[in-house]
Amino acid sequence: MKKGFLFSAFILPFCLMAQIGGANFSFLNQVTDARSLSLGGNPMLAWDVDASKGIWNPALLNNEMNGQAGVNILNYLSNATLSSLYYVKDYEDIATFSLSVQSADYGLMDGYDISGNETGTFNPYEMSVNLGASRKLNERFHVGAQVKLVYSSLESYSASGLFVDFSSVYTNESERFLMSLIVRNFGGILTNYTSESTTNIPLEVNFALSHKLEHMPLRWLLNIEQLQDPDLTYDDPNLIEVNSIDNTVTKDEFSFSDKVLRHVTAGAELMLSKNFHFRFGYNYRLRQELGLKDFKNGVGLSWGFSMRLSKFKLQYGRATYHVAGALNSFSVAVDINKFGKKL
Repeated sequence: MKKGFLFSAFILPFCLMAQIGGANFSFLNQVTDARSLSLGGNPMLAWDVDASKGIWNPALLNNEMNGQAGVNILNYLSNATLSSLYYVKDYEDIATFSLSVQSADYGLMDGYDISGNETGTFNPYEMSVNLGASRKLNERFHVGAQVKLVYSSLESYSASGLFVDFSSVYTNESERFLMSLIVRNFGGILTNYTSESTTNIPLEVNFALSHKLEHMPLRWLLNIEQLQDPDLTYDDPNLIEVNSIDNTVTKDEFSFSDKVLRHVTAGAELMLSKNFHFRFGYNYRLRQELGLKDFKNGVGLSWGFSMRLSKFKLQYGRATYHVAGALNSFSVAVDINKFGKKL
């Protein structure tokens, strides 16, 4: 009972977000950087020097990111805080490497035993240490991989896992059009919370497209997510109606188009100047799952911006997850090589 309470307390927000059934280490599939959050909650696909993308798509690491470092902080629901930090180093003729750390702090919680007696407070947390690398195959294709050692601590229970990400990126000659296939969190559990705990790894297979228009300062992004699971629908009580007269039950079925759109997120980035970008995104599945039946408000919509100040790049992203609240992300990046130099 106690184990079940603890598990439900920390995993519930992620189950609501993803509806993938309480996978272990679900925090790995939540973006923390402001750019990705503002574009519908999926990693940005672009060929530039934003090294935070390498945490989610290692094939995007490139030699122009050499010396890039940064931190992303996401204020999640309730008292939870998710964050990540990274550093990129390029070794010419070998590969571009990244070292990153992802963490999830769920805040203080009250513990109770099976009889409902207080057992004190505890602070559940999870973290992952990642080593990624990318290499250019030719003028069009880049491939990347990332190894992740993950640890989770929930009161007196702990678990660990080892996962690998694989990705490939295709760019056209101008590097304005990109396609990418990403397989994330392929691996398994090293140690589980208890001998009776079930194992459900947070595997994801995503396909992404992006294109920067030639004569407009606009880039659009389309992400097709969760390809490993064709049907992302679930038992929705809002679709069940009971006739109070004869007690007959009718249930509306999900349409084919609804099932398809639950795999799709879209976003756009408007480059108003070299130092200021504005972004917005839309997540259909999030809107259907977390919006109220008759009042969805802005659920599923997201926006954000970035600005460059001296040696630093500051970014902000906001995504509405429910009418009761939204997520906010703050990102700071810096090119360490520029310190000590005049801009």
